[in-house]
Amino acid sequence: MPLWALIAVLAVTTLPGVGEGQGDAIDSSLLPRESAAVRAELLSKERFPVPLVARTHVVHDNRAGLPLTAAQDAAALARDVQDGRFPELDGLAAVVPIPNTVFEPGLRTTTVLYGLHFRPGVGEIAREELVRRFAGDLVPVGPGDTVEITGTAPAAAARSEVIDDRLPSVELATLILVAAAVGVFFRSLVAPVIALATVAVAYATVRLCTLGSRPVYHPGKTFPPVRETKPPRLPGIPT
Repeated sequence: MPLWALIAVLAVTTLPGVGEGQGDAIDSSLLPRESAAVRAELLSKERFPVPLVARTHVVHDNRAGLPLTAAQDAAALARDVQDGRFPELDGLAAVVPIPNTVFEPGLRTTTVLYGLHFRPGVGEIAREELVRRFAGDLVPVGPGDTVEITGTAPAAAARSEVIDDRLPSVELATLILVAAAVGVFFRSLVAPVIALATVAVAYATVRLCTLGSRPVYHPGKTFPPVRETKPPRLPGIPT
């Protein structure tokens, strides 16, 4: 069997399929589908009419202890968001605060975990902005407090940023390999130039056609879920 065919077979049998991990469950490319977190979310979707598992969380923590009213303040903040008292956070459908005392009765409150649920139609970019506003402007921060953003959705966004940062180097290596392979196959220095020029024209054309395709969230309006449209990468680089 040729080497390229063997590599293709290995890729098909071992790598995640296109779109895998992009459905309604927790991103299975971050967590195995048999993990407890994925099973819990799937179970909640089966048994409850509304989602109970948030993919984005804001963690308010102080190892020395939060104020005695931290749990009440968190509940009041969640109620204010629910009542629409913050128009700039209209994209948030609900905020569910969970203090550590729920799991550790009798202990002092040191952590409050806010689960953020978004309205339908709020895109990824708008969600990131909503989370930053909530964590930076609304969560009460005292001396020694830390406020962090976590969850599978921020983790997936961070992973995408890392991939985007590394892709230029991978694309350059791909161009070199493609040019070398075409040159060796045709035994010509002109053939690689023509192949690379064709790729460059196609890439530039798609790039121009996808300008301005990023989803925009309009407060007060609901749109069907959308995904960002990104131009395809160079040949041999799946996205």
